[in-house]
Amino acid sequence: MKVKIKKYKIEGKEFTFRPCARGFIGFEKLTGKSIDDCNTLEDVIHMVYTCTQVGMEKENLPFDYTYDQFLDLIDDHLDVIKSLADSKGEKK
Repeated sequence: MKVKIKKYKIEGKEFTFRPCARGFIGFEKLTGKSIDDCNTLEDVIHMVYTCTQVGMEKENLPFDYTYDQFLDLIDDHLDVIKSLADSKGEKK
């Protein structure tokens, strides 16, 4: 099964969200938690951040945001983050 890649826009910029092993490993390295324990808002944002990093990298697109910069960017767009988090386990 293929990973279900999603595109999303925030403030006119398009991002690629790729919920995959590399993104989940990034989450685990960043938080010290298993992806199975991703259940707080902070965890979800960390997961979206790492899976977006991977998605952009796979498409050879720049993603020059630190976690704090990303948090500032998404602050008024938590509905987008929630929809991505809801899709983390979906497959094509």
